[in-house]
Amino acid sequence: MSSRISLFSSGIIPTIIFIFLFKAVQEGIGDSTGYLFASFILLLLFAWRSSLTIEEDTVTRHISLLNKDIHQRRVSSEEIREIKFRRAGWMRKRSIIVTSEGRNMHIGQAEDGVMEYLESFAKRHEIPRDYAKEYKWL
Repeated sequence: MSSRISLFSSGIIPTIIFIFLFKAVQEGIGDSTGYLFASFILLLLFAWRSSLTIEEDTVTRHISLLNKDIHQRRVSSEEIREIKFRRAGWMRKRSIIVTSEGRNMHIGQAEDGVMEYLESFAKRHEIPRDYAKEYKWL
């Protein structure tokens, strides 16, 4: 199963970029380097993507910028010590994959069904699971 996790799911970031670029053009390019710099940073943040792939015996997290992978982390089922399922905010679920090497993998803002698939992955490979009381309410 593959899930795409977007840092910004709303259209507010492109709107802010448009406003900053409009202000930069309106005031003159030389006088508004702050607007151009802010627009560039927001554009980079908007182009930042994170995706999660759950395969038969591995969980892979991809981080890409402008559709080019800049980081990939693959964790096999043998390296996972525990998966903690938590609640994020009012209605969102998140999980923490605790690895044997000590670098935890945090998963949040995922599509519907990803946490359930991660739960079945943990059951299939007999990985210990820790559920928060609030998580079970969702």
